[in-house]
Order: sequence, then C-alpha cells, then structure tokens
Amino acid sequence: MGISAVFVLLAMFTSTYIYTFVLRDYQALMILAAFYGFYVYIRAAWKERPGSVIFLIGFSIFFITIINDILYADLIINTAQLFYVGLFVLVISLSILLARQFADAFTGVTIVNSKLSVINHELEIRNKENLEKNEQLTKLNNELDSLVYRTSHDLRAPIASVLGIIHAARIEINPEDFHQYLDMAEKTLGRMDFLIRDIIDFSKNKRLELDLKEIDFKQLVQQSREDHEHADKALNINTEVEIVQAEKFVSDPRRVSMIINNLLSNAIKYTDENKEKQWIKIKVTVAENIARIEFKDNGLGISQVHLDKIFTMFYRATSSSTGSGLGLYILKETVEKLKGTVTLQSVIKEGTTVLVMIPDMSPQL
Repeated sequence: MGISAVFVLLAMFTSTYIYTFVLRDYQALMILAAFYGFYVYIRAAWKERPGSVIFLIGFSIFFITIINDILYADLIINTAQLFYVGLFVLVISLSILLARQFADAFTGVTIVNSKLSVINHELEIRNKENLEKNEQLTKLNNELDSLVYRTSHDLRAPIASVLGIIHAARIEINPEDFHQYLDMAEKTLGRMDFLIRDIIDFSKNKRLELDLKEIDFKQLVQQSREDHEHADKALNINTEVEIVQAEKFVSDPRRVSMIINNLLSNAIKYTDENKEKQWIKIKVTVAENIARIEFKDNGLGISQVHLDKIFTMFYRATSSSTGSGLGLYILKETVEKLKGTVTLQSVIKEGTTVLVMIPDMSPQL
C-alpha cells in the first residue's frame, strides 16, 4: 500500500511523461501482489480455513480481470476493461462469506443459548432439590428436638413409677399384696417397652435405605399375629384374615412388617372391652401392581375432631391412651417412604378402618 501510494502521487502531481514511464513498474507490482494474494488464498483453501473456498473463487475472477485490464491497457489483447466486473464478483463473494459468518455466529449463539437453558434448568432442579433437602433437614431437626424432649419425659415417668412401687413394696407388711405391686410394675414397664419399640421403629424408618425384596403378605401377617397373640386384650379378640395375592409384589419387607405390626397393635390396644364380641378384620389384596392393606375393628373408635391430627407426632386422641403418640406418625412416615398412602376412618364407639396403599417397586430393582 505504501509503494502504491507513491505511484498514485506520481500520477497525480507529475507530468504525463513521468507517469507513463513508471506505469509498467506499477503494473508489475500489481501482478506480483495479485500472485501473492492468489498464493495465500490457495493455501487457506488447502488448509480448509472457514470460507476460504468462496473467497478464492471470487479472488480468482478478480485476478483474471486484473490481468485482462493490464494486457488490454498495453494493447496486447483486444477485449474490454473488466476490473469492475471482477470487483463486483469479489464483493459478492465477500458478502456471501460475511452472511455465512453471521449465520454461523447466530447458530453458535443459538446453541450456546440452548446449552445455557439446559444448564439453567438443571440449576433450577438442583435448587429445588436443595430446598427440599433443607425442608427435610428442618423437619428432621424439629422431629428430633420434639422426640428428645417427649421421650425423656415419657421414659422418666414410668421409671419414677417403678421406683415408687419398689419403695412401697419394701415397706409392705402383707406378703399377699406383693403381687399387686408386681402387676403395677409390669404394666408400667410394658408402657415403657412400647415407647422404646416405637423409637426403634422411628429410627429404622429414618435411617435405613429401602431393601427391596419379594413380599409374602400371608407370611408377614402370620408373623405379626404370632408376635401379638399374648398381648394384653388379644385373647378376647376374634381376628379374621383374608389374603389375596396372585402376583409377585416387591417392596421393603422390614417396613411392610412395621406397617402391619403397627396396625395390629393399635387395633388390639384400643379394643372396646365392653362389647360382647370384639373383632379385627385384616384384608390384603395385591392387584395391578398395588397392595391394598385394610384393617377394620369394632374398637373404641376416634372422635371426628381428632381425625385431622391423628398422624401428628406425639398426638393422642384420648387422655386415657397408654400409647406413646408415635404409632400413627411412624405408620404415615413408613408408608410415605414406600411411596404409598394411608387413610383412616373412624366413628367413636363403633370402630376404625385404616387403609394403606403401597405400589409395587419391581421397576426399581
């Protein structure tokens, strides 16, 4: 460009003689520059630079028109001046090249936006998961605080009662009254045992991961009945069992057993001893990948004012209850751990029906 500027100044400010004298030198410079450019663009196309082929085609036509105009100006060939044609073709090729670059840039921006959208979506999911985990941690901390406070109180009360019974027994003169003190101590320790078992069930459900295996409901119900056959009030209760399981069902046997034990224990504990016939009906139906566990009894029942709070931790529907207030709460938490649902219907003095629905977890194996 510097050398060309010198030739331009000579053409503008010197005589025709000087201008025409150096014209051939300028033409030689133009040809050399054109050949150099031609060489550069061929190398670019050979190395597959983006857009190099299009530019090489445009420049080749422009190069031919330069050679043509030089030969035409020197009267070597008789054609016409084609410089502006070559320049037009070169500008068109540049326009195509720029359009492609803009299109590629737009495509790149679109791809980046899509990736950013995916990343934002993943971040939203992770934020949602973090919020859920924070809510779970908050709930767990509140449950642990409540559990520590209530269990420490509920454990101290029976211990104090047993200590009082022991003290009274020591100063008792009549040996026949010792049996009465032993019965009182046994009932008090029984309540403590129920509380400790509830705490163990609560801990297992919170801590242990799902252990999925094939479930035999007949076996689990039978084991639960054997575990409770010597429980207080159980001897006077007629228990009817109906198991309908014609297909394979997979879930966590430990938690399913906890559910059945919890329901049977409550049905026995809150039986109505004033009724001549006391009964519990257990029905388990497995169909269409759903297990339907239903417990019915004609026990004491629950007042309607308590039904919406019955699954709350440490909630007791009656002041005469000897339970820990954890049973139905653990039942609900265990059922939810198995991705199921639990509903309870009850009428005071008539009885209670509890329905648990849990899905088959075979696809998760």
